[in-house]
Amino acid sequence: GPPACRSLELAGSMLEGGRLTSHAEYTGGVKGNCIQQWFRSHDDGSKDELIADECLDLVLADVDCRIEVIFTPVREDGVQGSPKSVSSDTILPGEPKGVSLVIPECFEDNEISPIKAYFGGKEGTGKYTWFRTTEKLDNLEPELVASCSEVVGETLLYKPSLVDVGFYLILCWVPTRCDGKTGDPLMAITDNPVMAGCHLICSYLTLLCIKYLIPADSYSCMKFAAFPSVLDVNLKKTSSDLYSGVGIYYGGYEGSSLHKWYRESSDGTRICIDGAASSTYEVADADYSCHLLFGYTPVRSDGVIGEEKFSEPSDIIFPEQLKIETLSFKGNQVERETLAVVEQIPRNETQEHIWGNYKKEIKYQWFASNGSGVDLSFEPLATECSRSYRVRFEDIGRCLKCECIAIDVFGRSSESVSAVTSPILPGIPKIEKLEIEGRGFHTNLYAVRGIYSGGKEGKSKIQWLRSMVGSPDLISIPGETGRMYEANVDDVGYRLVAIYTPVREDGVEGR
Repeated sequence: GPPACRSLELAGSMLEGGRLTSHAEYTGGVKGNCIQQWFRSHDDGSKDELIADECLDLVLADVDCRIEVIFTPVREDGVQGSPKSVSSDTILPGEPKGVSLVIPECFEDNEISPIKAYFGGKEGTGKYTWFRTTEKLDNLEPELVASCSEVVGETLLYKPSLVDVGFYLILCWVPTRCDGKTGDPLMAITDNPVMAGCHLICSYLTLLCIKYLIPADSYSCMKFAAFPSVLDVNLKKTSSDLYSGVGIYYGGYEGSSLHKWYRESSDGTRICIDGAASSTYEVADADYSCHLLFGYTPVRSDGVIGEEKFSEPSDIIFPEQLKIETLSFKGNQVERETLAVVEQIPRNETQEHIWGNYKKEIKYQWFASNGSGVDLSFEPLATECSRSYRVRFEDIGRCLKCECIAIDVFGRSSESVSAVTSPILPGIPKIEKLEIEGRGFHTNLYAVRGIYSGGKEGKSKIQWLRSMVGSPDLISIPGETGRMYEANVDDVGYRLVAIYTPVREDGVEGR
């Protein structure tokens, strides 16, 4: 008859770690190379084809899936029959179990990451307990470990501290499945005691020396001490003129380590600063334009001295920048007057010192508004760059502004500070450089000339008079009040005098 599969079944433990075996009963002539396919079926209907023969070892990926076998009978002559399939029940996770646990070499301040292998479904959050013990225990029974050791941590990762140096560490791991089920605890102990966290571990000879040089009650920790060293030396700016130096010490218990501060100039010359022997340093005038460095020489509690390590150079040290609190005007804000700006600096010792020693120059720029009102816009007066400014006729009704910046000897500029005047008022009417033009003949025309200031000129008053030589008396010439005067025969032998009374357009008279 044709090749056929009379029956097909799966046998074995349907549990992670188990083995499934397929059994197929063939009929239909001499059996050939029958085809057997294994699949992993997921809840969403997808399938993964697996590589297996008659047996399949179940792994974590099979948990919560079904295993399906499709058997296609094949006769010796190659004729195929109808395929037959069978599916397992849902594969269950194995019991949670810690397969292996190893603690690598341990050093002070280096975080330990244990190497572990888990079995039993998807791993959940296990329970971890770190112990510290003076002796290496051969029997790691939980009760024994708990009775002769000290608990020091309860997370997977652990960073030994200085107090762990010279001790063995034990890790107790309770493997836990994602559903919360736990397995038997698994424990591991370090091969060697915790070493001091340094790149240069003491040699055996050094250990022997330490054994005889230090008190016996310190030996359990110090016998594993490294040569004193310091890492991550750096400096920090804690305020405008205060720096602090820090570093991480390794190598047993720290003694009286040495701190030094150095000043490095722009050409690379480095000078140790006298008297600077603490972890903090206050900037001095001599440091300006230089870099600062912090030097840290580690010293162990038994007096052993390590190598001095330096921080990176600081930024270039500068004093606090010059500051101007306010600007004010000295002088009347009136035409013809001279305005001068006065800077008010902060009243503190630091600023007074900087202004007294490091001010190079003060720059000024004057501006005039395009009008008056709330929102003023200003245009610079290109040639007006001094501390003082003489108010002009054109400024009447406008506001003036002066901006000021201070520049120190290091080329740094302060923040700009400005002050604005009220609208400029016209000055008291005034006539200057008053003179009479004309020749000394009685038929000539004479004119009075002068320079007026004090707002816009109105109807200024002019009066022509005669003055006799040698007499202080003045004789008014009736009707002559214009700027021009034509002399006549009556003026012969007299001097002409003009009295000019300046009058502003609003009627205000000057002198």
